[in-house]
Amino acid sequence: MNITISVAEELYKLGFTYRHYQKNFHKGMVFYYNEIEWVLGGDLEEDITEFDKEIIEKGTWLPSEIHLIEWLQDNGFAIAIINIDGFWELQCKDLETCTKYYTKVPTLDFALAVVIKKILKKKERPFDTKDKIFGIIEK
Repeated sequence: MNITISVAEELYKLGFTYRHYQKNFHKGMVFYYNEIEWVLGGDLEEDITEFDKEIIEKGTWLPSEIHLIEWLQDNGFAIAIINIDGFWELQCKDLETCTKYYTKVPTLDFALAVVIKKILKKKERPFDTKDKIFGIIEK
């Protein structure tokens, strides 16, 4: 699942960024453009099209649950996700400041967004400062 445009706009207003994905687009990312949700790369065999590039440039990225979980992990948070009777409980701890965050709501994407909004509102420290590094380390 991806967050809604209204939730995405709230996150962006609070300063949410995820440079890795906002600079390295991939097929399957969802954007809101011209009042419609678009998924990049409908045909997995083709490269990203010119229209996909227009959507990226002019649209609003709607991060998925996986993107939000990665954001928490990449920014030094330990998380526990529990589904109890149809509600998603999210417990989160900042490993640098030891601040704890909690929410319990009906959907996982919303639970992740609620916790990230709480984190951004607290303004305890900067986020999205590290680069993701991929590759093989050779000895």
